[in-house]
Amino acid sequence: MTSGILRRSLLLGAAGALAAGPLARTTVAAAAAAAAAATATAGAAAAARTPKVLVIGLDGAMLNRIKGAGAANLNALMAGGLTAASGLYANPMAATASGPGWSTIATGVWPDKHNVKDNNFTAPAFAAYPDFLTRIETAAPALSTYVVASWALIAGTVYSGKVDTRVATPSAEYDTGATSRAVAKLRDGNPDAVFVQLDNVDHAGHASGAASQAYLDAIRGVDARWARSSPPSGAAPRTGRRTG
Repeated sequence: MTSGILRRSLLLGAAGALAAGPLARTTVAAAAAAAAAATATAGAAAAARTPKVLVIGLDGAMLNRIKGAGAANLNALMAGGLTAASGLYANPMAATASGPGWSTIATGVWPDKHNVKDNNFTAPAFAAYPDFLTRIETAAPALSTYVVASWALIAGTVYSGKVDTRVATPSAEYDTGATSRAVAKLRDGNPDAVFVQLDNVDHAGHASGAASQAYLDAIRGVDARWARSSPPSGAAPRTGRRTG
């Protein structure tokens, strides 16, 4: 947009210079050359940046509670990426359970299409409605994709075998292991698209309710683990997270 304005301004300036004389024409020519060089430099810099995608999924996390928890690192990620509340399906379409919920997040369609009605995954329609990492692999196989999840069925069932690396975090490691594995991949592996799923907020919600101190503590725990892991700021500039 800026380069377009510069070009229009220079064209207007050149029209006036034709009437003003040789010195003005020389000045405009020099300005035009400088603007062209600046535009080329900006274009080269933009071409050197490779877009990356990081999606962080916090099971059972309410967006308003994250914002009210004083979770500075999560709030910074949200400010620098993409976060949005969305509608939620309900019975009779499907139960508001993890299986249908994560399938909806991964595929971008409702349960009436991906056909996951509960946590049993009886007859999923993932061949017709694949997860977004599988879509990336289908469109651009050379790109590096990675999923790590505290809930094993996400890595093993929701995301397909086309994804380059699928990791179900061992139960002994839980969210701490999922976070550290994700950050290590971002730091050392230079992946193009990453999905990370963490479970502990959902457990706190079931055990104590979303209005409880335990729920806020679980959100702050996610925030603290992500801060200690220190993901590189340039690793994944476009971020999103599931908060429902």
